[in-house]
Amino acid sequence: MSELPSGWAMASLKQVAAFVTDGDHNPPRRVREGVPHLTARNVKGGHLVLDGCTFISHEDFAKVSRRYAPLPGDVIVTCVGTLGQTAIVPEGLTFSADRNLAAIRPNEAMLSSFLKAALDAPGPQTVMQSASGSTAQPHLYLGDLRELTIPVPPLAEQRRIVAIIEGYSGHSIEVQSDYRRDGRCECFYRTPVVGVHDPPGLEVRDYLLDHPANLVDLCVELLLPVQ
Repeated sequence: MSELPSGWAMASLKQVAAFVTDGDHNPPRRVREGVPHLTARNVKGGHLVLDGCTFISHEDFAKVSRRYAPLPGDVIVTCVGTLGQTAIVPEGLTFSADRNLAAIRPNEAMLSSFLKAALDAPGPQTVMQSASGSTAQPHLYLGDLRELTIPVPPLAEQRRIVAIIEGYSGHSIEVQSDYRRDGRCECFYRTPVVGVHDPPGLEVRDYLLDHPANLVDLCVELLLPVQ
Protein backbone atom coordinates (compact mmCIF):
# COMPACT_ATOMS: atom_id res chain seq x y z
CA MET A 1 0.00 0.00 0.00
CA SER A 2 1.26 3.45 -0.85
CA GLU A 3 2.08 5.88 1.92
CA LEU A 4 -0.86 8.13 2.63
CA PRO A 5 -0.58 11.70 1.33
CA SER A 6 -0.52 14.58 3.76
CA GLY A 7 -3.98 15.25 5.16
CA TRP A 8 -5.24 11.72 4.51
CA ALA A 9 -6.05 9.08 7.10
CA MET A 10 -7.22 5.50 7.27
CA ALA A 11 -10.45 5.27 9.24
CA SER A 12 -13.05 2.66 10.08
CA LEU A 13 -16.62 3.15 8.94
CA LYS A 14 -17.72 3.72 12.51
CA GLN A 15 -15.32 6.69 12.62
CA VAL A 16 -16.70 8.35 9.49
CA ALA A 17 -20.39 7.59 10.04
CA ALA A 18 -23.09 8.98 12.27
CA PHE A 19 -24.26 5.38 12.49
CA VAL A 20 -24.07 1.99 10.79
CA THR A 21 -27.23 -0.06 11.17
CA ASP A 22 -29.52 -2.39 9.27
CA GLY A 23 -33.21 -2.76 8.56
CA ASP A 24 -35.88 -4.13 10.85
CA HIS A 25 -35.33 -7.75 11.85
CA ASN A 26 -39.06 -8.38 12.19
CA PRO A 27 -40.64 -6.55 9.27
CA PRO A 28 -44.43 -6.29 9.39
CA ARG A 29 -46.83 -8.06 7.07
CA ARG A 30 -46.97 -7.00 3.46
CA VAL A 31 -49.90 -5.12 1.96
CA ARG A 32 -50.97 -4.45 -1.60
CA GLU A 33 -50.13 -0.73 -1.48
CA GLY A 34 -48.14 1.42 0.88
CA VAL A 35 -44.46 2.10 1.61
CA PRO A 36 -41.97 0.12 -0.50
CA HIS A 37 -40.06 -2.53 1.45
CA LEU A 38 -36.66 -3.03 -0.16
CA THR A 39 -34.32 -5.99 0.14
CA ALA A 40 -30.89 -6.85 -1.28
CA ARG A 41 -32.61 -7.71 -4.57
CA ASN A 42 -33.51 -4.05 -4.96
CA VAL A 43 -29.87 -2.94 -5.11
CA LYS A 44 -28.92 -3.16 -8.77
CA GLY A 45 -26.21 -1.47 -10.78
CA GLY A 46 -25.30 0.88 -7.96
CA HIS A 47 -28.87 2.11 -7.48
CA LEU A 48 -31.97 1.36 -5.45
CA VAL A 49 -34.75 0.06 -7.68
CA LEU A 50 -38.36 -0.70 -6.86
CA ASP A 51 -38.71 -3.58 -9.32
CA GLY A 52 -40.46 -6.49 -7.62
CA CYS A 53 -40.57 -4.85 -4.21
CA THR A 54 -43.27 -5.50 -1.65
CA PHE A 55 -45.08 -2.93 0.50
CA ILE A 56 -45.92 -2.31 4.13
CA SER A 57 -48.54 -0.01 5.61
CA HIS A 58 -47.76 3.57 6.59
CA GLU A 59 -48.68 2.71 10.17
CA ASP A 60 -46.16 -0.11 10.27
CA PHE A 61 -43.55 2.05 8.57
CA ALA A 62 -43.84 4.52 11.45
CA LYS A 63 -42.88 1.67 13.77
CA VAL A 64 -39.99 0.14 11.82
CA SER A 65 -38.52 3.56 11.04
CA ARG A 66 -37.71 3.94 14.72
CA ARG A 67 -34.82 1.60 13.99
CA TYR A 68 -33.86 3.10 10.65
CA ALA A 69 -35.51 5.90 8.67
CA PRO A 70 -33.70 6.39 5.34
CA LEU A 71 -32.45 9.85 4.40
CA PRO A 72 -30.98 11.07 1.09
CA GLY A 73 -27.24 10.44 1.08
CA ASP A 74 -27.32 7.31 3.21
CA VAL A 75 -25.16 4.57 1.69
CA ILE A 76 -26.88 1.19 1.48
CA VAL A 77 -24.83 -2.03 1.50
CA THR A 78 -26.20 -5.52 0.91
CA CYS A 79 -25.24 -7.70 3.87
CA VAL A 80 -26.98 -11.05 3.32
CA GLY A 81 -26.64 -13.26 0.27
CA THR A 82 -24.85 -11.13 -2.30
CA LEU A 83 -22.53 -9.03 -0.15
CA GLY A 84 -21.14 -5.56 -0.66
CA GLN A 85 -23.43 -4.17 -3.36
CA THR A 86 -23.88 -0.45 -2.73
CA ALA A 87 -26.29 2.36 -3.52
CA ILE A 88 -26.96 5.89 -2.31
CA VAL A 89 -30.45 6.79 -1.11
CA PRO A 90 -31.72 9.42 -3.58
CA GLU A 91 -33.89 12.41 -2.90
CA GLY A 92 -37.59 11.68 -2.67
CA LEU A 93 -37.43 7.94 -1.95
CA THR A 94 -39.22 6.68 1.14
CA PHE A 95 -38.83 2.98 1.89
CA SER A 96 -38.60 0.37 4.57
CA ALA A 97 -35.28 -1.47 4.70
CA ASP A 98 -35.07 -5.22 5.17
CA ARG A 99 -32.55 -6.73 7.58
CA ASN A 100 -30.36 -7.76 4.62
CA LEU A 101 -29.61 -4.10 3.94
CA ALA A 102 -27.07 -2.19 6.01
CA ALA A 103 -27.24 1.58 6.10
CA ILE A 104 -24.32 3.96 6.63
CA ARG A 105 -24.99 7.63 7.29
CA PRO A 106 -21.73 9.53 6.64
CA ASN A 107 -20.70 12.24 9.05
CA GLU A 108 -19.40 15.67 8.09
CA ALA A 109 -15.96 14.28 7.19
CA MET A 110 -17.23 11.99 4.43
CA LEU A 111 -19.09 12.50 1.16
CA SER A 112 -21.68 9.85 0.36
CA SER A 113 -20.40 9.56 -3.20
CA PHE A 114 -16.79 9.07 -2.08
CA LEU A 115 -17.83 6.53 0.54
CA LYS A 116 -19.67 4.53 -2.10
CA ALA A 117 -16.65 4.67 -4.43
CA ALA A 118 -14.37 3.56 -1.59
CA LEU A 119 -16.63 0.62 -0.73
CA ASP A 120 -16.83 -0.36 -4.40
CA ALA A 121 -13.04 -0.60 -4.66
CA PRO A 122 -11.56 -4.12 -4.87
CA GLY A 123 -9.94 -4.10 -1.42
CA PRO A 124 -13.08 -3.38 0.63
CA GLN A 125 -15.10 -5.62 -1.69
CA THR A 126 -12.80 -8.53 -0.93
CA VAL A 127 -13.06 -7.89 2.81
CA MET A 128 -16.86 -7.67 2.74
CA GLN A 129 -17.34 -10.71 0.55
CA SER A 130 -15.08 -12.86 2.70
CA ALA A 131 -16.40 -11.65 6.06
CA SER A 132 -19.02 -14.37 6.49
CA GLY A 133 -16.49 -17.20 6.62
CA SER A 134 -18.01 -20.64 6.16
CA THR A 135 -21.64 -19.87 6.99
CA ALA A 136 -24.22 -21.45 4.70
CA GLN A 137 -25.66 -18.10 3.66
CA PRO A 138 -23.13 -15.29 3.15
CA HIS A 139 -23.64 -12.68 5.86
CA LEU A 140 -21.82 -9.41 6.48
CA TYR A 141 -22.25 -8.60 10.15
CA LEU A 142 -22.63 -5.03 11.31
CA GLY A 143 -19.70 -5.35 13.66
CA ASP A 144 -17.41 -6.31 10.78
CA LEU A 145 -18.81 -3.55 8.58
CA ARG A 146 -18.23 -0.93 11.26
CA GLU A 147 -14.59 -2.00 11.53
CA LEU A 148 -13.93 -1.91 7.78
CA THR A 149 -11.24 0.67 7.03
CA ILE A 150 -11.10 2.99 4.04
CA PRO A 151 -8.86 5.91 3.02
CA VAL A 152 -10.26 9.31 3.99
CA PRO A 153 -8.94 12.32 2.07
CA PRO A 154 -9.88 15.90 2.92
CA LEU A 155 -13.32 16.86 1.61
CA ALA A 156 -11.87 18.91 -1.24
CA GLU A 157 -9.94 15.87 -2.46
CA GLN A 158 -13.02 13.68 -2.07
CA ARG A 159 -14.97 16.05 -4.30
CA ARG A 160 -12.24 16.11 -6.92
CA ILE A 161 -11.85 12.34 -6.97
CA VAL A 162 -15.60 11.80 -7.27
CA ALA A 163 -15.80 14.39 -10.05
CA ILE A 164 -13.08 12.58 -11.99
CA ILE A 165 -14.67 9.17 -11.54
CA GLU A 166 -18.17 10.37 -12.41
CA GLY A 167 -17.09 12.81 -15.11
CA TYR A 168 -15.04 10.28 -17.05
CA SER A 169 -17.38 7.32 -16.62
CA GLY A 170 -18.29 5.82 -19.96
CA HIS A 171 -15.23 7.15 -21.80
CA SER A 172 -12.15 5.20 -22.71
CA ILE A 173 -8.89 6.04 -20.99
CA GLU A 174 -5.22 6.50 -21.66
CA VAL A 175 -3.15 6.79 -18.51
CA GLN A 176 0.46 7.90 -18.74
CA SER A 177 1.68 7.57 -15.18
CA ASP A 178 5.16 8.79 -16.16
CA TYR A 179 3.91 12.03 -17.71
CA ARG A 180 3.00 14.85 -15.35
CA ARG A 181 2.10 18.44 -15.98
CA ASP A 182 1.88 21.05 -13.24
CA GLY A 183 2.72 18.39 -10.69
CA ARG A 184 -0.23 16.12 -11.51
CA CYS A 185 -0.64 12.80 -13.27
CA GLU A 186 -2.43 13.13 -16.57
CA CYS A 187 -5.62 11.15 -17.22
CA PHE A 188 -6.83 11.29 -20.82
CA TYR A 189 -10.20 10.10 -22.05
CA ARG A 190 -9.28 9.36 -25.63
CA THR A 191 -8.72 5.91 -27.11
CA PRO A 192 -5.85 3.99 -25.48
CA VAL A 193 -2.61 3.95 -27.44
CA VAL A 194 0.40 1.68 -27.77
CA GLY A 195 2.04 1.22 -24.40
CA VAL A 196 -1.21 1.15 -22.46
CA HIS A 197 -1.93 -2.48 -21.75
CA ASP A 198 -5.63 -2.29 -21.04
CA PRO A 199 -8.12 -3.12 -23.81
CA PRO A 200 -9.62 -0.28 -25.87
CA GLY A 201 -12.97 0.93 -24.63
CA LEU A 202 -12.19 0.30 -20.97
CA GLU A 203 -14.43 2.58 -18.93
CA VAL A 204 -12.50 5.11 -16.91
CA ARG A 205 -14.48 4.43 -13.77
CA ASP A 206 -13.61 0.73 -14.02
CA TYR A 207 -9.96 1.60 -14.56
CA LEU A 208 -9.88 3.96 -11.59
CA LEU A 209 -11.49 1.41 -9.29
CA ASP A 210 -9.52 -1.62 -10.47
CA HIS A 211 -5.98 -0.37 -11.19
CA PRO A 212 -4.27 -0.85 -8.85
CA ALA A 213 -6.42 -2.95 -6.54
CA ASN A 214 -6.45 -0.42 -3.75
CA LEU A 215 -8.15 2.96 -3.65
CA VAL A 216 -5.27 4.57 -1.77
CA ASP A 217 -2.82 3.56 -4.49
CA LEU A 218 -5.29 4.64 -7.13
CA CYS A 219 -5.67 8.14 -5.75
CA VAL A 220 -2.00 8.61 -5.00
CA GLU A 221 -0.85 7.42 -8.41
CA LEU A 222 -3.50 8.90 -10.68
CA LEU A 223 -5.41 11.69 -9.02
CA LEU A 224 -3.25 13.55 -6.53
CA PRO A 225 -0.45 16.05 -6.86
CA VAL A 226 2.99 14.48 -6.83
CA GLN A 227 4.10 14.27 -3.21
